[in-house]
Amino acid sequence: MSNAPDKLAAARRISPGERCLAFPRSGVSPLSSSSSPSPSCPSSPQPPSHRRFQVKRQNERQLHYDLWQMRDAIDKYKDAADKGAFQTKVDSQNYPPDLETLVTGVDVQGKKLKFLRKIPIDP
Repeated sequence: MSNAPDKLAAARRISPGERCLAFPRSGVSPLSSSSSPSPSCPSSPQPPSHRRFQVKRQNERQLHYDLWQMRDAIDKYKDAADKGAFQTKVDSQNYPPDLETLVTGVDVQGKKLKFLRKIPIDP
């Protein structure tokens, strides 16, 4: 049973490189501070590799969403061109020439028809 407290203490230990808002380095003990622990300070820190994969998954979700947005805008442009709302080049098969065209828009009967707010950035 003497090993159980040591394992528990090792599991709650925060590595030296991590900053925790609940335990400032200013010499104030955690018990004497009046602020409650912040949600950004985990009780048992995750290994660095787990955080790296979290960031990677977050970036991949953002890329997936951006790709969906661009495909949707291209489809809407093509649908509008197929219906004859505006003229396109003959060899383009009614697809936009570039992404900038989707952002700047196309004139349709005196109105500007935009398909995309901005070109998504690569995270």
